[in-house]
Amino acid sequence: MRGLSIVLVLLITTTCGPAFATPQASPRYTYYQYTLAIPTTPLAPNEQLHLMWEPRPAPDTTAVYAVQLCVGLFGPWETVAALKTAMSAAGPGPACPLKGAVATSETLRTTSNSGLRLATELVVPSAPSFYDIHQVSIDGEGTATSAMSAGGIIEVRGR
Repeated sequence: MRGLSIVLVLLITTTCGPAFATPQASPRYTYYQYTLAIPTTPLAPNEQLHLMWEPRPAPDTTAVYAVQLCVGLFGPWETVAALKTAMSAAGPGPACPLKGAVATSETLRTTSNSGLRLATELVVPSAPSFYDIHQVSIDGEGTATSAMSAGGIIEVRGR
């Protein structure tokens, strides 16, 4: 009889436990990273650029983050080699707005799960030369941030 009592106690304990603790699945969000299509042809002085931030799906996440996006131009440089040398030595850090830029866009704000295409404007400088076009995407706020930046080269030619 004593063996039967132990079996009953074990059955009651194991069958009642999980009924009270149903695990809840964490919500999953599609996470988007943003990139900017950079012009590949020479630009005119003072030209108004209409740029589009394109969302690209990334691995799913269980959190939604604030996202800041900005773009800026650094320069001018007489040659592409001079631009590459200067930017490799001390390129701008990932911050919005970009400090030290000769032209900057506004800082756009969205969330990591929105997936929206976002438009921004940038006015090209008047001096014909080569410029580093630098794009920044910052995810999160405060101490919990991650940032990505990318640069490219544009040429401004007098027409």
